[in-house]
Amino acid sequence: MRTNLLHSILAISLFAFVFCASAGASPKPKVLLPSVEIGIIDFVSSDYGNYAPEEVNFMDLSAKSLSVAVSIVGGWVPITCDGKLGLESSLGIAWDNYVFANKLTIEKVDGVIRPVAIDPKYKKSKFNTFSFKMPLMLNLSLNKIGISGGVYGKMIISQHTKYKHPKHKEKGLNYMNLFQGGVAAEIKFKGIGVFASYALTDFFRHSAGPDLHPLTIGISIW
Repeated sequence: MRTNLLHSILAISLFAFVFCASAGASPKPKVLLPSVEIGIIDFVSSDYGNYAPEEVNFMDLSAKSLSVAVSIVGGWVPITCDGKLGLESSLGIAWDNYVFANKLTIEKVDGVIRPVAIDPKYKKSKFNTFSFKMPLMLNLSLNKIGISGGVYGKMIISQHTKYKHPKHKEKGLNYMNLFQGGVAAEIKFKGIGVFASYALTDFFRHSAGPDLHPLTIGISIW
């Protein structure tokens, strides 16, 4: 259903752009400047139905959990003849740092992700991912304010656990769905914005871990 909706949006956008261009009334498409997003991550919906009571909420996150995304190249295409409504997209990279609130790390045991306690001397245990990110947003321009809403997709390139002092890093993990997607919204004003994104896909592979959906809220600069 979401795929059909996306196809409909793209078809309507293309028709509107061609119509306005043929009438000579449409502003030209433009290249978007690189931008940076910095946000705080938390899991706002979770289901630990297959776990023992003492294991529930092992993925609770610290307030130090951060996401940093950098758009490398992007573009904007008008879909109304006055140029106030347009479709924008970009390709970028993202680093997500999920810092555990408790003294633990995670491991896969018999195909299922389990919490593993670590010595209290260790600090800042976390789970990190690096990914490619591509949003597709409908943008409304109101004078100097821009309002955007749409969808995004991520392709996970690498993932690892890490805890410090002394340092320990576990690479080559295969915990997450490699393709993540969700919805996003943003309000911009003079080069600064506030954004929020919510993942609709499951965080972990099917039946490999708890059902988690992260929410990211932060600021954008371009």
